[in-house]
Amino acid sequence: MGFCEDLATLFAEQGVVATENDVFIGLSALMPDGDGPYLVVVETSGTGPEYRQDVAGPSMEMPGAQVVARGMDRAGARALAWSAWTAASQVRNRTIGSTWYRSVNVVQSPFELGLDATGRRARFVFNVMADKKPS
Repeated sequence: MGFCEDLATLFAEQGVVATENDVFIGLSALMPDGDGPYLVVVETSGTGPEYRQDVAGPSMEMPGAQVVARGMDRAGARALAWSAWTAASQVRNRTIGSTWYRSVNVVQSPFELGLDATGRRARFVFNVMADKKPS
């Protein structure tokens, strides 16, 4: 699985969402018409990998993702974003799914991004970067 799917697993394990299926992956994910709040994880640019002289190829990958909470209720979307932020910020030296992570680093606190494309749902966003074993 990829980084976004691992984040969905993490959010389910930590009780941010009920199951990984409650997290929508990617920009093309079809959002339900309901009030939400919903969580969307989009892969973003990371940084270059880490190399060690005793390992052929990258020893660590550095992927990035944007986490977006959207909902009709602004307070609910904000609370969901903060719950996801808290779960992501606590990842240190652990396995998510089948991938070992040295860390997941939140780049900033959740901030309001305005309404989504429907013009009805508030959006709160934050970005994360990770250090993980190649998968």
